[in-house]
Amino acid sequence: MLKNNHNFDCVILYLKLRYTYKKYAPLPFKYNMPCQNLILFQHNLRFILERDEGKMRYNVIRKMDIADGPGVRVSVFMQGCEFHCKNCFNTETWDFDGGKEFSQNTIDEVLKLCDKDYIKGLSILGGEPMHPKNIEATTRLAKAFKEKYPNKNIWAWSGFKFDEELKGKEVLNYVDVLVDGRYVDELHNPTLKWRGSSNQRVIDVKKSMEKGETILLDK
Repeated sequence: MLKNNHNFDCVILYLKLRYTYKKYAPLPFKYNMPCQNLILFQHNLRFILERDEGKMRYNVIRKMDIADGPGVRVSVFMQGCEFHCKNCFNTETWDFDGGKEFSQNTIDEVLKLCDKDYIKGLSILGGEPMHPKNIEATTRLAKAFKEKYPNKNIWAWSGFKFDEELKGKEVLNYVDVLVDGRYVDELHNPTLKWRGSSNQRVIDVKKSMEKGETILLDK
């Protein structure tokens, strides 16, 4: 039994942490003891998040990519994906513990690579860049890019749906085009542009957000 409301609030906060970030750090108090300082406990949760922030990872940065979006681009492949689509072309990005550490230095490197005039934009793929473990890094990268290069575009790929799981996410404020939906091998079509299977959509994010409905990119 929890002895007081503070203890109950602490447990709720902890469960939210586990559900959202899938982190399994031990509780800093026992269930049969009162949580004497809820603010301190919240600080401890924040410390867990900040400590694990460095565990956000990416697989590779491509300096000149002509396959993932229009023109010559810089592409960042985030590390980690739980979808494990059949015949995924990038299985080495599945493991959340693989790849390299994502940090501010990573963002700085990407921004520097994008400084060249022939680079038309940034592409963010995976792995799954919109997974709860990756979306913070993706958002930080996209925001920094748009602040420095407002006239260049961002394309992103995600197995999550634009109008479902990603609805209201901050990252969409910076993305110009989103290719959404999981790859379905049975729907594979090699003639499709920018996507692997016919269920996936190439979405004009800016127009969609302005109109309040999903608008596909003009061909």
